[in-house]
Amino acid sequence: GTGDMRKEYEAYVKSVSTIESRAKRISSLRQDLNARQAEFTKSWEERLKAIESEELRQRAEERRTKVIATFGELTTKGEAVSEVYQPWLRNCLDVKSMLEFDLNPSGVDAVKDVIEKIHSGAGDLKTNLAELNGEFKRIADAIAAAAPPPPPPSEGGSTPQDTDS
Repeated sequence: GTGDMRKEYEAYVKSVSTIESRAKRISSLRQDLNARQAEFTKSWEERLKAIESEELRQRAEERRTKVIATFGELTTKGEAVSEVYQPWLRNCLDVKSMLEFDLNPSGVDAVKDVIEKIHSGAGDLKTNLAELNGEFKRIADAIAAAAPPPPPPSEGGSTPQDTDS
């Protein structure tokens, strides 16, 4: 009956809200990762200047290049998932909006094909988003753990006062 349809719609609305929240969290992780990439790269470049050994400086530069390439790969993966996710989410939101004012058997029938598309794409998209989320976390954690220390204070700069005097 109509009561069952209302319950199913409310469950659907709750699911769409959860999906939107996850998308926002992934977007936030992506922004954080981009900020960390810039900070990480700048800090690494500053620390490279302090390495006198040409051989070690070259190794450090090679490592930096690999890390930057990893960022690039992650960005590419994120963009690929987003290209699939955005139209899928748009379909979810459109169905939600339409059924909001047309929740009856004929209204549901009018969006049945879109609902089928949503269901058919959900499993793969869920897997892709979970993998991407894991990659963002893994990279962000690795960067946080591997970030080079800040450069030493410049000559003549302020230094902490000795508290033992």
